[in-house]
Amino acid sequence: RPELRVIGPDTQSDLPERQRARAAPPKQQYGTGYLLQSGACQQRALADAELAHQQALGSDVFVTQESLPGRTLFLVQSGPYMTSTSLAAAEATLRSKNISSLRLSVEQTSAR
Repeated sequence: RPELRVIGPDTQSDLPERQRARAAPPKQQYGTGYLLQSGACQQRALADAELAHQQALGSDVFVTQESLPGRTLFLVQSGPYMTSTSLAAAEATLRSKNISSLRLSVEQTSAR
């Protein structure tokens, strides 16, 4: 998996769905893309349980650890999605399973 740096939440996610579709990222973005975050837990065991739940539903997810001042979060994420088509399909899959998600803009920092 390539090393990624989170740029920040996608500001388009606050737009109504029709506007998001019109403002979707281009079909191909070289070196940038999106992660979908579908969980954030303070305990690794809870993140692992959510990971197992989403994997059982067919989602390709993973857990990353994020250190913040005074606490650590374990984030359930999927991606990176480098095309608007793959991003929209992943979001639709999560929505169909009543799993909310947050788009995170990322850029690739190195190739492994």
